Amino acid sequence: MNPIIQITGWISFATIIAMGGYFAYNCIKEHRGRALKVGTGLFGSIAAVLLGLLLINNSISLSVIAGGVLLVFLGGIILTLPTAKPEFIERVGDVKRVDERDTMFARFYRLKPDSKEYEEYYQQHPELKNDDDEIRQLQDICTPGSKSYKPGLGKFIDEKFGEIHEINQNLDVRETAINKQTLNPVKITNELKQMALDNGAVMVGMTKLNPNWVYSHNGRSEGDWAKPVKLNHKYAIVIAVEMDHQMCMSAPKLATTAETAIRYHQGAVISNKLTDYILSLGYQARSHIDGNYRVMCQPIAVDAGLGELGRMGLLITEKFGPRVRLAVVTTDLELIEDKPISFGVQDFCDICKKCASNCPSGAISENGKANYNGILKWQIDMVKCYRFWRIQGTDCGLCMKVCPYSHPDNLMHNSIRWVIKRNKLARRLALLGDDVLYGRRVRDKGKLPEWVEELDE
Repeated sequence: MNPIIQITGWISFATIIAMGGYFAYNCIKEHRGRALKVGTGLFGSIAAVLLGLLLINNSISLSVIAGGVLLVFLGGIILTLPTAKPEFIERVGDVKRVDERDTMFARFYRLKPDSKEYEEYYQQHPELKNDDDEIRQLQDICTPGSKSYKPGLGKFIDEKFGEIHEINQNLDVRETAINKQTLNPVKITNELKQMALDNGAVMVGMTKLNPNWVYSHNGRSEGDWAKPVKLNHKYAIVIAVEMDHQMCMSAPKLATTAETAIRYHQGAVISNKLTDYILSLGYQARSHIDGNYRVMCQPIAVDAGLGELGRMGLLITEKFGPRVRLAVVTTDLELIEDKPISFGVQDFCDICKKCASNCPSGAISENGKANYNGILKWQIDMVKCYRFWRIQGTDCGLCMKVCPYSHPDNLMHNSIRWVIKRNKLARRLALLGDDVLYGRRVRDKGKLPEWVEELDE
């Protein structure tokens, strides 16, 4: 056998063994049983064939090895060519400000049957009343008697959301310092970003506040119901905190809801620290956190370059997928804007549809985008989604669990993200690989931290 081909063959064999070992290590670490079995079988089969060819040591095996190495080399070049163009959410008509009274949480947590607000709202929206009243008859999430309820974990969730509620009481009463300082926009932007990252954020972005993303009327948030929202801040700071991968893998069980509460609280604490600091500099600022928003976080996060809006209706980030929770700080402090980004989500979501095929409520459509309030995008059916929340007793999270972008932030998964960002063909192959390794319907449950298990022992 040609010594160059022989050396190349043994290097290829060692590479396959190393890649298989690294893949198996990550599968064990991530508690992905199916991927471990399928991946080990695939890597083992390829290694066994290559080893056999190397040991046969004849002209036929020489040709096969040379051809295989050449095909892999050429395939690698083709799949890394930058063939994909940036794609962004399109504006196709007039965009109107959204009334927070129409959101699901406003309808179910601010409207009490027989109240004046209840009667007024359903007189204006009679088409919603039957479905909403039917859902009201179901057990509320995280309450005794609900399908997934566990006393210890349920109490923890209540306490965490209670802490968020306490924070909410003070968002509109904090005062600005009298003396406004003169600041360098570049320096203060970097300082605020670093402050957020130092306190646990994984992503921070700045953008000019689009008035269309400010709610028109208060619906769920603290303050008078139906009061017009007036927010004249020029800039927005968007903070993203990561949801733990293993906690998300437990979806649709109660642990995912616990992780939601933890991260909303973390986002609230970080945003309040930034708000207090900006106020101390003499500028206006307000936090927008779970239960007390005056703005819509996701489109602002898109504007600030944190990610793209996906089929499931959530922000999808490049390293964490939809496994993030958001908080926003709006301010009149001048900042340096970040730009929207594109890394393949619009095309990938168009072909993937994994969240839709796994959604137990059928709330996520497998159809293409449509015009919703002047924006060409996918839109989920919130009534179907929230009805399942009440049936399951949790905030579900299955769409986050199965999303191929939700894999952990590590070298193995980041390599795939880098390739599919650049190449459309690579997206098709990556999706096929994800389905083969992890399953079209993901069954893995992850491993919960000990503190979660101990709460209900």
